Amino acid sequence: MKMAICALHHIPVKIVVLDNQVLGMVKQQQELTYERRYTQIDLSGSPDFVKLAELYGNKG
Repeated sequence: MKMAICALHHIPVKIVVLDNQVLGMVKQQQELTYERRYTQIDLSGSPDFVKLAELYGNKG
């Protein structure tokens, strides 16, 4: 939604996406507290962020 507003009003912003495919802090907590029994941290099905930006008329 925020990307759409920026594109609509020609607001120059830069967004940096660091996509490491996991929820890092949640994974760390599960390592330390729950003996590496992981759940709900895999984000390998994340969208293509470049295409998502381009859908809103932004450069990706």
